[in-house]
Amino acid sequence: MRRIFRYLFPTLLLAAVTLTSAQAQDGVIRFNSGSNLPSSPDGFSDYWHSGVALGAGGVATITQNFGVVAGLDYNRFGLSGEKFVEDFGLDAFGVSVSGGSVNVLNMSGGLKATLSPSNSVSPYVISDIGAFLMIVSDIKVEDGRRQSVEEIDESQTRFGASLGAGLDLKMTPSHGVFVEARYSRIFRSGDDLSFFPLRVGIFVSR
Repeated sequence: MRRIFRYLFPTLLLAAVTLTSAQAQDGVIRFNSGSNLPSSPDGFSDYWHSGVALGAGGVATITQNFGVVAGLDYNRFGLSGEKFVEDFGLDAFGVSVSGGSVNVLNMSGGLKATLSPSNSVSPYVISDIGAFLMIVSDIKVEDGRRQSVEEIDESQTRFGASLGAGLDLKMTPSHGVFVEARYSRIFRSGDDLSFFPLRVGIFVSR
């Protein structure tokens, strides 16, 4: 967990720079929260479950239909340790697996295209690319027969991309809410890691 906070501070600092930049020009500041769904590979979708999704970012307007986006996002997934032990028959050997989380921090940039801008509801598509920091932490493997405990913590940074769609709903000329679904894929040397962030948020425009 301490490793997560070590990376979280510079991430939040970059978020502040991103949001300040969006404020300085004709654009939009966005904050969101929600959940996520693990997708692939099978070992990820079978043994990790949905967790929290948080994000912040800005959109610098190019035209009425297009904007450049920059964002910072955090996704957390929890380990289904009992299912892992049961499926692999490890309970017969007195092995137990508990705790465990995958924490994904990503910094990305891309484009947002509003399909039909309006003063009420505006559908859009969004895509971006960036760096994804994956931190696997707090997995505890216990061998009941040997009375031994092993804790697993590791991290890696990989390139990734996201594609999504959503709806902007204006509440006032400068404030509104949005709903968004994305597909995110992290490219790795073995099987790529993918998941679906589902978000609800607020936006403030200049």
